Amino acid sequence: PQCSHNTAPSVDPRSSAVSLFDDAVDILTTSDPILKAEKSRAACQRWQTAQEFDKQRHIEQVHRHNPRNTDLRARIPRSPSRPDKPTLVPSTKMPNVKSCGTSAAVFFLHAVAHVELNAIDLCWDTMLRFGVESLPPPPSPSSLWDSTKQLPVAFFDDFVSVADDESRHYMMLDTRLKELGSSYGVHPAHELIWQSADRSRDSLSARLALGQLVQEARGLDAGPRLVSRLHGMKDGESARIIDVIATEEVDHVRIGMRWFLYACEKERVNDPIAHFQRIALAHANAGALFPPFNEDARASVGLMPQWYWPVAQQMLALSQQHRNQHQQHQPQKQRNSPPPPTSAIPCESPSPASPASSSSSSP
Repeated sequence: PQCSHNTAPSVDPRSSAVSLFDDAVDILTTSDPILKAEKSRAACQRWQTAQEFDKQRHIEQVHRHNPRNTDLRARIPRSPSRPDKPTLVPSTKMPNVKSCGTSAAVFFLHAVAHVELNAIDLCWDTMLRFGVESLPPPPSPSSLWDSTKQLPVAFFDDFVSVADDESRHYMMLDTRLKELGSSYGVHPAHELIWQSADRSRDSLSARLALGQLVQEARGLDAGPRLVSRLHGMKDGESARIIDVIATEEVDHVRIGMRWFLYACEKERVNDPIAHFQRIALAHANAGALFPPFNEDARASVGLMPQWYWPVAQQMLALSQQHRNQHQQHQPQKQRNSPPPPTSAIPCESPSPASPASSSSSSP
């Protein structure tokens, strides 16, 4: 289906009563990206216009032990449906901007569109998986319902808001790609985002750490640099779209921080910073925590340097170790050749207390 500049949902948001979890299953199992985004926006409108009482009742009904709830658990997909294109390849096989065969603007917008499409699914999977599965299976049919195990309405309010933003972002990018004579799917794409989602499917704190505090926080670093680059290409409209996305991602990270701390409390985690660092070192993609960082934007949502710089330092050290091991297996002539430029990765990373080289104004 063609996408117009009007990114309002084409599905009537009044078509049914509050049905957040059924909506999540439907969105996750929809493969067409535009239809997925339209369904997402319609579901968000239904939730946002519902009465608080109806929202609370809907969540409580899902949490009470009954066959309907069991059926909903069984319908949670392991991974979201995807279109035939783009072809998914290992991250090491991804083309770069020079070899992609399209304009640089199309290359960058396509990459961001892929991130936003995954972000739609990530929001709905998080609401569905942890909204439905936060209670263990009942030991017996007569088990008493424990309301302390359910996520509060405010959690769903926040993530519905994020899902609505991500859906609108994807539709804006889809429209812009078409205006540039291209479309989503023209380039291959990677599965790094959903691999992180799969690794965090059993822990809400891990899901929020990887999804919001690593991946979305990376958008705070990369977004302003991409805006500057697109302006340098004289593509003001694409720069405007990326600026909107980067600005709205700030609140997404703030929401992630709020609920990560909530999840830590519920999971009886005494040190949220150390917990985040363990998760990031074990499961995050290394490139997502390499400097430079937009420290001002990160700090504005409570993500201070002591959260991520120790992780970055360890990842940088591991990266250098791997490079050294790789060079040892290279022929002597190749080993003595000068290394490629690594301006984004300092040879010596500063200490977390004084991360001067990670200036938010770095290109």
